[in-house]
Amino acid sequence: MMQDPQAHLARMYVEEFLRSKGLTAATVHDLPPETTHQIMVEASTYAALKLAEVEDKSQVSQELHGGSQAD
Repeated sequence: MMQDPQAHLARMYVEEFLRSKGLTAATVHDLPPETTHQIMVEASTYAALKLAEVEDKSQVSQELHGGSQAD
């Protein structure tokens, strides 16, 4: 079964955010629950913003190159 590329990319961005804080997916859960929750909210927000940035760049690229192949 093929995995959703966007979900994979989102997971990569979450991991990138955690690394920037000196954490991993495993170590973040060793923190107090309220801290874990706050960090994961921040990581999810970071990932969502990065995904939106990728989508915007893709959209601009498609527009510059005459639309998608499906047109």
